[in-house]
Amino acid sequence: KGRIRYVGASTHSHCVGAVLANDEGIDTVMLRYSMAHKDAADHISFPACVRNRKSVLAFCTTRWNSLQNGHVEWNEDSPTDGDCISFALAKKPP
Repeated sequence: KGRIRYVGASTHSHCVGAVLANDEGIDTVMLRYSMAHKDAADHISFPACVRNRKSVLAFCTTRWNSLQNGHVEWNEDSPTDGDCISFALAKKPP
């Protein structure tokens, strides 16, 4: 009766995200996306969302605050909360 305008789905799996992006009944996909998980998104789920004109919502941009603790392979300062969110917001479609 026209009571539901949009439907979204959320997943930690970028493979599942790509499948959801192909579903005509899904309008938006919520995916894990951070500096630590960018490759799977860039190569699996984001291209499917772009092809199917689905919007993407990001979650876990700070990787449960673990990114702020740094990494032994990083030469730069650890990112702040703002850096992590800005990283996700600055993503351009593939």
